[in-house]
Amino acid sequence: MPSRARSIQARPHRQSLFTLLRPLRGGVTCIPSLDMDSRISPQPRRQSRGQPRSRPADSGIRCIRSPRPVATESHCRRCPGCSALLREEDEICATCGLRLTPPAPGSVEERALRAAHGSRTGKRGRAIRTLGGARSAAALKALETILTESDDEEETCDALRALSEYPTEVRLSWYRAMIAHPSPTVGILGRLLLIDAESKAEKERKS
Repeated sequence: MPSRARSIQARPHRQSLFTLLRPLRGGVTCIPSLDMDSRISPQPRRQSRGQPRSRPADSGIRCIRSPRPVATESHCRRCPGCSALLREEDEICATCGLRLTPPAPGSVEERALRAAHGSRTGKRGRAIRTLGGARSAAALKALETILTESDDEEETCDALRALSEYPTEVRLSWYRAMIAHPSPTVGILGRLLLIDAESKAEKERKS
């Protein structure tokens, strides 16, 4: 009996097999069921040439979409006030705050635009002053047209004063251009407005 115990201890695998196969009450032998399919992974199949390679569902591979193309200058427009790049759907320039949409029909700005191109001098002067506070691309274009084409000294001075509400780059360029105007009054006003605009721009840079 001691020799048998020593042999069982020396060979533990036989002991475990003996324990599993020992008969139970009633003469039934306990044999454990082994799930061989769960322990042995099947070998991958070889795919024939010309067939698309299948991707396992649980491979962990995720598709990454390509980033959205960056808008270039060819797909954008420039702000007429500060020359910043804008998208086609932008309504207001984020840099200078200039409104890019056309005025609503029947609005004060729309009536001022029509009066600025009219023939009555009194209405033209009031319309120019109204366009100064509009801060829109359409109003800026109308003021630039007056500065370029008008021969009336008073209207030109009104248009120069109306530019005070618009971006600094636009004002400085027009003030410098009006210094050489044939009218001495317009030239002096352009020089004074240029000095004032440059001093304000310098204070803004320092602050």
